[in-house]
Amino acid sequence: MRKLILHIGMPKTGTTSLQNFFAENRDFLERDYFSYPDFNVPSEDFPTPLHISTGNGNALVYSIFDKVGRMNCPPSLKYEKIIEDLSNFIESAPSNRCVISHEDLIWIPPTNWLNELVPVLADRKIEVVVIVYIREQSAWLASNFQQHVKQLYAKLPPAQHIARYLHTCEYLRIARTYSKVVGKNNIVVRLLDGRVITHNLVADFMDAFGLDSYPFQDIRIPTANESMSHIATEILWRANNFAISDKNKINMLREISSITSTLNKTPRYVLPNPLIDFVRAYFRKNNEDLAAEFLAPEAGAALLNPVETDGAAINVEDIYDVAASLLVRLQTIKD
Repeated sequence: MRKLILHIGMPKTGTTSLQNFFAENRDFLERDYFSYPDFNVPSEDFPTPLHISTGNGNALVYSIFDKVGRMNCPPSLKYEKIIEDLSNFIESAPSNRCVISHEDLIWIPPTNWLNELVPVLADRKIEVVVIVYIREQSAWLASNFQQHVKQLYAKLPPAQHIARYLHTCEYLRIARTYSKVVGKNNIVVRLLDGRVITHNLVADFMDAFGLDSYPFQDIRIPTANESMSHIATEILWRANNFAISDKNKINMLREISSITSTLNKTPRYVLPNPLIDFVRAYFRKNNEDLAAEFLAPEAGAALLNPVETDGAAINVEDIYDVAASLLVRLQTIKD
């Protein structure tokens, strides 16, 4: 029986790094592992320029958004047509496994689309398997806040930002919801944690499906989104509240990118200690149930016993060089 493997995220779990590797090694992977089709949308057919993903599932995501009334897509992107095209590809692909990866899939309730897709594909002897990567919640929320800061979208202080995004880390709810649609044996939950992933994400992805991971264990997978230091994040968060034009926002982002090495000389950003304690206590029971129901024993133990981080450990002497380097640049482009 052929398989459609849906890699649904989460964001901030190395999704882009995986997607880039799959796309760059498409021919090799198709011979022995899985097909990774270029199932995206020509730029002239984009319903909106605001929706971008490095994955290969834009066409599927657009068609679902059209189906639920969030977009108005042309006939080439209607749900029924996309599913037919995808089904035909899977049936004729050289590999009996096909991977579609797009982190926006995790934000679309599967009852809006996947519960219809599963029986359609089952009739064509295609099984649907869902894989999702997660991170310990305080680490994920810190990374999410930092990403908003880098993109100049973080207007709220960390505590309020976390309050807004806390529900996105309800991994148990996500896993149970998908398992009701594809079956518990067809939902794969992997923990992004250096104590569990001993080689790299690509090797771990192969291990998740019982594929030979040995050829990938020693390769270096480039990081798509570098973490910023604690000091840089604190400074940039304040710069997020500058009143700047769209043109200068682009310039500002370019300047931020150009001094990444300077920004990363100090320890990476983590949440303040009281927020870390709150988040871990808030999700403790959920994580215990998640570990029991969906995680391998080693991953479950790692999730329930996260590596201790000190949100107060900042080398104050590092502030001056970083702040001066950054603010001099920002001052030249500030409205």
